[in-house]
Amino acid sequence: MLKANNHIATNRDGTIQVLVNWAKAKPEFAEAAYDSAVSSFSADGSIPEDGMRVVLDGLRKSMNLGRQIPLNEIADLALLFEAQRELGLRK
Repeated sequence: MLKANNHIATNRDGTIQVLVNWAKAKPEFAEAAYDSAVSSFSADGSIPEDGMRVVLDGLRKSMNLGRQIPLNEIADLALLFEAQRELGLRK
C-alpha cells in the first residue's frame, strides 16, 4: 500500500490510465477524480490524527454514542510504523 500510494502521488498519467483501463472511466472523469483525490494520499501511509478524529466523531454521532472514542481503541499503527521503517520512511 505504501508503494502504491507513492506511485499514485508521483505518477499522474499512469494512474489516470489505470482508472481509464480498469474502471472503464472516461479520460476526463479519470483526470478529475485523480485531481480531486490525489492530495488525500500520503507518501508514508499515515493518516493525520485530526482526519481520523473527524471520521470518528461522525461515526460517534451517527451511532448515538455519548463518549469520545480514543484513537488507540480503533487504530493500532504498529504495522504501519514497521513498514515505514522497512521502507526507510521512519527511523
